[in-house]
Amino acid sequence: QGLQARVGVLRRKSLSQPGRGAHMLAEVRAVVDAIERADPTAAGIAAQAHVQAAAQVVLANLATVPEPEKRR
Repeated sequence: QGLQARVGVLRRKSLSQPGRGAHMLAEVRAVVDAIERADPTAAGIAAQAHVQAAAQVVLANLATVPEPEKRR
C-alpha cells in the first residue's frame, strides 16, 4: 500500500468516531487561520496538534480491535 492509501484508512478510522468531524474542522480551521495571519509558527503548532489528535483517536480505536483484524 502506498502512503495515500494508508492515510485514507487512518482518516476513515478517525472520522468514524463520534464528534471527531467537528473537532477535525476546528483543528483545520486553526491551521487555516494561522496561515491567513501569515503566522508560520502558529500554523505549525496547529497542524501538529491536529495530527496528534487524529493519531490519538486512531490509536484508541485500534486498541479495541481484536488481534487478527490488526494484521490486515
